[in-house]
Amino acid sequence: MFDSIVTLCLLIGLELVLGVDNILVISILVGRLTEKKRELARILGLVAALVTQILMLLLFLELAGLQNR
Repeated sequence: MFDSIVTLCLLIGLELVLGVDNILVISILVGRLTEKKRELARILGLVAALVTQILMLLLFLELAGLQNR
């Protein structure tokens, strides 16, 4: 049980760090666009980053579950 809590805390910490990193990279890349396209690009970039992180987390959980089978 304790291992699961530590693992969850580690994953939450990693997601926070990666989330900030995504925001910085997207902000830098979006800065080159026109004002009109900037907001749409920010939203699409953040949605793409979120979906990718969720898929990677599901893949990680699936791989971790393979050890227990």
